[in-house]
Amino acid sequence: MSPSCDQANPAGGEAGQKHPFGFAGLWDRSVRADGTAVESCAIITMPGNDLMRQVHNTGNNPHRMPAILAPAAHDAWLSGGAGEARAVLGPYPQDVMACVPGRYASQLTEK
Repeated sequence: MSPSCDQANPAGGEAGQKHPFGFAGLWDRSVRADGTAVESCAIITMPGNDLMRQVHNTGNNPHRMPAILAPAAHDAWLSGGAGEARAVLGPYPQDVMACVPGRYASQLTEK
């Protein structure tokens, strides 16, 4: 049984087979009228699977999780059109994730 992953027990998640995984995100660079560059980014979130709902369970958008992309989806996300990118978005399967007590999001790795 996986250890509890809740706010009282800070934890990080792990995903997959100990291979790097990617979050779906958006990046943009624009230039203001004065020539100053503005770089922006955002991580896309999805409804959380049961495991991640234990972690992301408070705040303005509870029960969410980052959109984690399976390795097979990276090319579609990075190089495909909007339809291809949208097609690879979905909750990451919880059966390949694990809760690791005492770890934080900055320390996420795959299991």
